[in-house]
Amino acid sequence: ADEMGGVWSPDGSQIVFNSRRVARLDLYLKPSSGAGAETPWLADSQNNLYPGAFTPDGRSVVYYNGNASSKTGNDIWSVPVAGERKPVPVVQTEFNETYPRVSADGRWMAYVSTEAGRPEVYVTAYPGPGGKWQVSTAGATTPRWRRDGKELFFISADRKLMSAAVAGQGTTFTVGTVKALFDTTIRQIGFAGANDINFDVSPDGQRFLVLSTQDNA
Repeated sequence: ADEMGGVWSPDGSQIVFNSRRVARLDLYLKPSSGAGAETPWLADSQNNLYPGAFTPDGRSVVYYNGNASSKTGNDIWSVPVAGERKPVPVVQTEFNETYPRVSADGRWMAYVSTEAGRPEVYVTAYPGPGGKWQVSTAGATTPRWRRDGKELFFISADRKLMSAAVAGQGTTFTVGTVKALFDTTIRQIGFAGANDINFDVSPDGQRFLVLSTQDNA
């Protein structure tokens, strides 16, 4: 079966990923050491599930569902790692919300929403309720935090790796200078809502690992 979208637990001991072993994509949990078998972890009889990230304390996982045809489209949920795995909605609107990532202090969540008519990066208070701030303005996907929470990275619609200076204080979040760092050859599957994870950033924000694709591939 397909196995995709692996995300690390904060201590590096576990990985949550999704796999199409039945008629849909469910979430599975496995020790990162490779020991033992993966465990079916969370399923939804109506939706594909896509892992976003563990929260910094390792107690929850944020993910999004794949029901774009429903009245609320793709929604972002949070589910506890231990105990009763009862998901609760974090962002649920009539638009499509995808790619959730929680900041290192656990207070903010970056995600992608189509509420502006195209995918854009937003930040909201986590776990909420709270405000919402738009970070990108010309189409964007796949947000990633710098470890200290002072910078957000994302891929623009024209395939540039972008940087936004950000700051959260109290209940207010501020978006400063947004600039392009460099061009990429990432194939923008993400704008169609697929489960691609096409880049990541080192904790200090100085190095990037980018999945490059030839345009004619």
